[in-house]
Amino acid sequence: MEDPQEENTLGFSKSPVWRLQKQYYENIDIAESWGSGDIPFEATSNPFIADRYARVILSYLHFLSASCDLVQINILETGVGHGRFSFMLIRRLLGLLEDSVPAATFRYIMTDVSEKNLEVWKEHPKLQPFIKQGILEFAQLDVVDLHDTRLEIANTDLRTALNGQPLILISNFMLCALPYDIYRVKEDNLFHCCVSVEEKNLSLADKDPRSILSNLRYSFSYEPYAPGFYDKAQINDVLESYPDLISEGTFTYPIHIMKLYDFFNSACGAEMLWLITDEATVKQSQLNRSRAVVGKIANGTLSNRVNLHALGLYIEPHNMSVHYPAHPDWNTDTYLLAPKNPALHQALQLKDGFLDQFRPKSYYLLMKSLSDAPPKLTADALIALFELTLDDPSVIKLYEAELLVLSQDIRGWRRRYLREAVARCWANHYDIGEEYDMAFTVGRLLEQLGSPRRAIPILRDCTQVRPDNIQAWHALGKSYQARSELNLAIASFQRVLSLDPSHQSARKQLQTLNGN
Repeated sequence: MEDPQEENTLGFSKSPVWRLQKQYYENIDIAESWGSGDIPFEATSNPFIADRYARVILSYLHFLSASCDLVQINILETGVGHGRFSFMLIRRLLGLLEDSVPAATFRYIMTDVSEKNLEVWKEHPKLQPFIKQGILEFAQLDVVDLHDTRLEIANTDLRTALNGQPLILISNFMLCALPYDIYRVKEDNLFHCCVSVEEKNLSLADKDPRSILSNLRYSFSYEPYAPGFYDKAQINDVLESYPDLISEGTFTYPIHIMKLYDFFNSACGAEMLWLITDEATVKQSQLNRSRAVVGKIANGTLSNRVNLHALGLYIEPHNMSVHYPAHPDWNTDTYLLAPKNPALHQALQLKDGFLDQFRPKSYYLLMKSLSDAPPKLTADALIALFELTLDDPSVIKLYEAELLVLSQDIRGWRRRYLREAVARCWANHYDIGEEYDMAFTVGRLLEQLGSPRRAIPILRDCTQVRPDNIQAWHALGKSYQARSELNLAIASFQRVLSLDPSHQSARKQLQTLNGN
């Protein structure tokens, strides 16, 4: 394992701690990290944020199709990780496109630094229909050490694939984990922060990168900034403007995010949008008298607020600007980088408070409150929650007990609505190896709500994955019985009794089926 200890050096972005972080993400396991809940992901992996992003993309497609002969648009997501958001966004976008712009006009490219993640995506059953339709691609992309990479399916160079076509970039809680430099403005002068890093308590032998990152000590000193520090004049110009913008403060400088913008801007050679949900600083007033926190560990890795204000200054000469809510929450909020085009802004409803409406941040806070202390809900309130969340599968997990009771007692239109809502939640579900058995709960609910046809394949898969699941076998038997598939029903109930000879319900069902 690489020793992270170093002397004071200019440029925290070059510290070996970032290489440790890269090693962690390269070797990450989806089930062990996201599936276990070790790394939270709910804020940017739900049907609501997928819908908001899809509507921005749809509006952009309408705008382009009205102004030019649109051939194809590329949607590229950086730092995808587990892939649940990608699935939800593609699915929602296809739904919105059914009666609109032809679906063949977009290609979605899932990218990550981890080759292991790509292998999981390529085999995931929920992504197979998109692969067959030719609208999904994969690429291993290191957003820090940018180099030529190829699309996995088309075997085409990424730059060639992007060239000349409009691009929508998506980055959800990825930019905050990229390397940055640190500067201070004091008494109208600019100072470069020199960071020294040393290991505190651990022996480096046999320790994983995440453990080391969590046990580092940082010390700082400041040196007068020498003009022209970076190899690109525009990056220096933005940095050197800060003594005129703020009276005093310490701030991060997103050098690699600027380079990432340059890479994609030159690669596509056309209009570009960038949708970002992250922790960020976007207003100049937020930087005045600010104090950058170095070495902050979030979920075991280095993280910090993204300085989108600096990025906004950097893209301004390219006729681009950063759009944000009137009162951005710098812990979690959504931002949009877009060309300075009034007609496009109107198409995206940027002047109508689109980013200020009930938004992904609002949704996350609501769902977190429900998760922390779920209130008791009536059937009508649960129906409203399904409607509000656009059939978020997490509602089933939160209210499993209530739904299982309701599914046996409820009648009429409410029963029909819950049946369809549960089915839609299952369609929205994307497995990442979580301990909670969503398939089992959905299968039981569909059986109890009178949809054995949809319950059978789900419950059958459950019994294959967990052949000792007595309740799954019992629900499967009842579903077969409702469909008059009596031999399969008998076999299912017999399986129940082989696992639990005292199971009275299964015994009675068998007696009925055998005419006893």
